[in-house]
Formats: sequence, C-alpha cells, structure tokens
Amino acid sequence: MRNVDRLDEPEVLRRKARGWTEELLRAIADASRTNRKVPLKLWSRYNNKEVRERLKMMFSGLCCYCESRIGDVANENIEHRKPKALFPDLTFGWANLYLACPRCNQAKADKWDSVNEILDAVTDNPISNHLGYKLTGAGVRHDPVTNRGAVTIDHADLDREDLLQSLQEVFNEAVKTVLLVRDKERYQVDAPMVRIAKKELRQRFSSEHGTLIEFVANRVLNTV
Repeated sequence: MRNVDRLDEPEVLRRKARGWTEELLRAIADASRTNRKVPLKLWSRYNNKEVRERLKMMFSGLCCYCESRIGDVANENIEHRKPKALFPDLTFGWANLYLACPRCNQAKADKWDSVNEILDAVTDNPISNHLGYKLTGAGVRHDPVTNRGAVTIDHADLDREDLLQSLQEVFNEAVKTVLLVRDKERYQVDAPMVRIAKKELRQRFSSEHGTLIEFVANRVLNTV
C-alpha cells in the first residue's frame, strides 16, 4: 500500500453529489417505512466515467490496497473506504472514493472497524508507520506495524495466496536488480552508469508493488 495525493474533485461530483445524496437518503428513509428496496441506480451514480478516470489518474491505475495493476485483465472497482451501506451520506463524497482491484474490493465489502480504521492511502502519511514488509521463512509478507495495519491486511485480504506469490516474484527480481546496482557501484566501472541504474530503480518505486521494491532497495540492501 502506498501514499497518493488526492486530486481535485471531479466536476460531476461538485455539481451533483449533494443532490444525489439527498435523494438517496430520502429513498432510504422511504424504504425503511415501506419495506421496499432502494433502487440500485440511486446507489451507483458515483460510477461515472469522469470519476473513474480521475481515480485511475490519482492511483496510476494501481489498487489502493495491494498495489496491483488493474484494468488489463480485470475491471477496476470504485471503492468506498467507509462502506456506503454503513455511511450512505458518504456514497458520493469524493474523499471517500478510491480505486481498488476486484479482489481487494470484494474482500473488504462492508467491513468497518471504527476503533482501528482501515488505512487511508491519502491521509495516513506515511503508510509505513502502520504497514510494511517482513522476511519470513515462508517468504516476504506484509508486516502489520500497528493494529490499523493488521486490520488493513485482514479487511483487504492482503495475505491471499496469489498476491503473496506475486509479491515474492517482485521481491526476487528486485533483489537481483539491487545487487546489480551495488556491483556497479562497488567496482565503479562507469559512474554515470551507476547513477542511471539507481535512477531507474527509484522510478520503479512508484510502479506496481513499488513499496516492496523500495523496501528491498532501502531497508534490506540499503542501496539507494
């Protein structure tokens, strides 16, 4: 999980979120009296092209929880950090909308811990104060530094087997890259080449699973 800056609110939300929210809350109140369901369209108006594109730009097409690249083999989901089922007044709130992969979004569903809230990629800066990585006998794993980190791992199912396998592959490749950079630096075969190699490695910090690559470089081998 990595930090991002929240971009400006999409125009469609600036114009319509308040009205959408009022209409939804009225429908919820009416449904509770008549024992009817709220029309799905009243819940899903946030699923708008402008909102989706702004979130994809904000998260660079990566899941806000697991940092996997989404959109290539699966559709990205618009995630409500505070579940809309529990916080209907925040259904169209820009500050409550995130980009997530289907696996993390489905795992989280309507889970919410009001004591130890799931981490916020925007406001919990740095995320590393709560959630990091550790090396175990079974391979690389997420490290729940705090209770909120542990809740995040649990609610988004960040210890699922296929994700851990992907992280291990990224870790192994990152170690090879870092060792190559270190060897170049040690023998100083070409100082400009070393600088270029380090720059390229740092650029990967913002790519898919970039926080793990940064962990390998800065904390395991202390290279860049």
